[in-house]
Amino acid sequence: MNDLHASISQDICDFPINTQALMARCMGNSAFARSLLSELATTISDRCHEFSCNASDKDYDALGEAAHSLKGTASVMCAESVRDLSLKIETASQARDEETVDSLVSRLLEELERCREFISAVQAIA
Repeated sequence: MNDLHASISQDICDFPINTQALMARCMGNSAFARSLLSELATTISDRCHEFSCNASDKDYDALGEAAHSLKGTASVMCAESVRDLSLKIETASQARDEETVDSLVSRLLEELERCREFISAVQAIA
């Protein structure tokens, strides 16, 4: 994890998870940071399914709750794009704005997939 930025030749602003901020949040404990990343990776499929089903069912209350929960997780994990999309979904769900919710959920699913791929890359070099 400490050599992450040297090992991945991509600008940090392109990362779905800010690993420098995550390491700071974990007080430099790379084993703890890796365990948080692994835990997030194991929940991504379930979260994607939850968002897809709730959006399809137009269950705005459940969607808002899921977005609120993911917003907190994303904040802890320093996944700003996921946090921002979750906040927007939470707000759009409260407004029952179907078109906006559908668009945002689609973007969120893509971003969660980026997170999954990023975590796999981090785990491969750690």
